[in-house]
Amino acid sequence: MDAILQVVKDRASLDLSRYKRTSLERSIARRMRARGIADVSEYASFLTRDSEELQTLVSEVTVDFSLFFRDPELFDFLQQIILLKIVLRKKASGEGAIRVWCAGCGSGEEVYSIAILLFEALKGKASRDTVTIFATDVDASSLDKSRAAVYSPESIGNVPPSTRERYFHFDGSYRVKEFIKELICFGKHDLLKNPPISRIDLLLCRNVLIYLDPQGQSVVLRKLCYAVRPGGYLVLGKSEGLSGEISDFFAVVERGEKVFQRKDGDKCPFS
Repeated sequence: MDAILQVVKDRASLDLSRYKRTSLERSIARRMRARGIADVSEYASFLTRDSEELQTLVSEVTVDFSLFFRDPELFDFLQQIILLKIVLRKKASGEGAIRVWCAGCGSGEEVYSIAILLFEALKGKASRDTVTIFATDVDASSLDKSRAAVYSPESIGNVPPSTRERYFHFDGSYRVKEFIKELICFGKHDLLKNPPISRIDLLLCRNVLIYLDPQGQSVVLRKLCYAVRPGGYLVLGKSEGLSGEISDFFAVVERGEKVFQRKDGDKCPFS
């Protein structure tokens, strides 16, 4: 197992040492079965020779799967409450563009869902001057899928027909229209290793912490805390939460949907 982790670190520049060991073992076991390899050391050797399998394992570990408007109750809450508050505050203060960060964006369904909701909240006047959406992931292949913005009918099952017509082209697959894609800046980013993006009004980091051990979770939570501006919002996955000193920096907005608001006060240190 340590040999496999070293191969991933050396050849894919991804340090998995803070990921939960049991989760890693399950992912590796699935890939070994798929390749018909029974011995762990043999699989480690195979990874050094096969870059495609290495990338497949990375995608397996980082869980490249989502749907548009996954967890509809959360997206309804964001649309009806949170995004409207952010838009009104920005207009009242004249602070400039709304800044959103989807950390661990996977294949892009979540970030495009947020972009669509923001476009509607701004009554069709969203542009790079009014909105900046950062979409980051540790997996380069996931980012490639996100940038391509091509999705199956199954992926958009939660999208109403009128929304499909307005924001997607259909040619057998659904393709996100350019005016939505233009709102998003994609980039490779490792939450465990890289510094956070700052001054964020809405930060979604859902179902990332569950794959990390306690030390890894602590590292990431500090960075998320630092990233969110006072008055801004943080959204975690339903099985995730704030812990330790980080919880002191946030107020609970919607407990069931794991929506938190950054309190006024000093910035949370991320190191």
